[in-house]
Amino acid sequence: MKGGETMRQKGFTLVELLVVIAIIGILSTVAIVNLNSARDKAKFASAQSAMSQMATPMILCMDEEVGGGTVTWLANGPVANQEPCDATAVDGSEFPDLGTGWSYSATGAYWGHDYDTYEWHFCAVSTSGDDIDCTQDGCSATSTCPV
Repeated sequence: MKGGETMRQKGFTLVELLVVIAIIGILSTVAIVNLNSARDKAKFASAQSAMSQMATPMILCMDEEVGGGTVTWLANGPVANQEPCDATAVDGSEFPDLGTGWSYSATGAYWGHDYDTYEWHFCAVSTSGDDIDCTQDGCSATSTCPV
């Protein structure tokens, strides 16, 4: 080497590599947080959809009771894989298993029917606090379902 010449540096410095790794780490953390939120929303939508499919069996139970039939309803609220009542029209129409983190509310105020007013309702509670209340008007998010 002649005097005054400097060697050209090839490659990346350690600081540059650490900065790139830190940026990748921050971006992946943000992506994971967004994916968890999307996963929670998907689980909620799945549970709500499964519960809304029980509207027809609930109506059939009410119809048989209003029509003068003797209908025995589940005594302690909805239970996964059990029919809401013993009406023959609902054979095979069982409350769906809502998956991990979900359970049906068995509290009397959130499970019931009134054939005089033709109203019914049932609730499911989530460990995340996002509960679902179903009535003759449909299923919606709520925060008032007791366990």
